Amino acid sequence: MTEAVIGLKALSDKLELLKRETGVKVLRSAAMASVVPTVKEMQSAAPKGKSAHRTFKGRLVAPGFLSRSVKRASRVNKNTGVVSVSIGVRREAFYGVTFLDKGTSKIAGRHWFQKRFEANSGKIVGLFKQKLAEKIKKVAG
Repeated sequence: MTEAVIGLKALSDKLELLKRETGVKVLRSAAMASVVPTVKEMQSAAPKGKSAHRTFKGRLVAPGFLSRSVKRASRVNKNTGVVSVSIGVRREAFYGVTFLDKGTSKIAGRHWFQKRFEANSGKIVGLFKQKLAEKIKKVAG
C-alpha cells in the first residue's frame, strides 16, 4: 500500500500553489473520479432479487433497487480543506450492507460490498494520483 502513496507529496505541493477554492475543487473532483470504477463494480455485484419488494417506508421497488442505490458522496471541511469521499447505499436500501453483506442468523453473508472495496482500495489510490495530476495540470495551464 505504501508504494501507491509515493508521488502524492509532489502533487500536494503543486496543489498548495493553487488558490484555495480552486485547490479544493480540484481535490474533490479527483477524489470523486477515483472511486467511480469501484462504485460501478459494486453496483454490478449487488444482489438482485427476482420480484418487487417493499422498503421500510412501504414503497414498492423493482428488482435491482439495491444496485441502483449504491452511491458516492463527498464532504469538504471548509476550515482545513480536507476532502473525504464515502461509498455507500441510500438510506432506504440499508438492508444491502446491513443484512446481505454481513449476514444474519438466517442469511449467510455475501460480502459483495466490503470485498469489492478492499479489493479496489489500491486502485482507488492509484487512480486518485492519476486524476489529481491531470486536473492540476489542466488548471495550472
